[in-house]
Amino acid sequence: MAKIATIDGAEKINVSGSVGKNGVNFKDDVMVVQALLKYGLPERRVFRNVSFPQPTGTIDRDTIRLIRQFQEHWNRTNKFVKLPIDARVDPAQEEGRQGNGKTILKLNDNAFEYWLLKGAPNGNYINDLLKRFPQLNSVFSEGVGSLGFPLEPSAPRVGTLNLSLA
Repeated sequence: MAKIATIDGAEKINVSGSVGKNGVNFKDDVMVVQALLKYGLPERRVFRNVSFPQPTGTIDRDTIRLIRQFQEHWNRTNKFVKLPIDARVDPAQEEGRQGNGKTILKLNDNAFEYWLLKGAPNGNYINDLLKRFPQLNSVFSEGVGSLGFPLEPSAPRVGTLNLSLA
């Protein structure tokens, strides 16, 4: 399950499994990657005529193609940090751990940069992303029970005590 984690001293969105070509492609992870791709990239000149899929959590050719295009674009425009061009987003390691996960970190950096250019609305880029794509709220909400299922609101006045879940 995707989560918000502290990485490199800042809160960032991370995936729990690989997304893209030959990835595990958990639905929540795919949805987060799709949202990060769709959040700021359409505003970049090189991506203006590209079709971006809605963040549904279903992996498809368009999502895999966009991951590769993002990696290629990043490598063309950045001299110091190069991404593997493998059409795959791997989890970043949290504080004090080593690992690849460069693409998810750079997707976060891209989202942060876009958020700043928009005038830094809604407190931080993660809040702005959640406002733009409300379907992500279920990804980051705390579930209940050992399986972490989210609670859904119930109809008013349920049961003999007239209680409802909000």
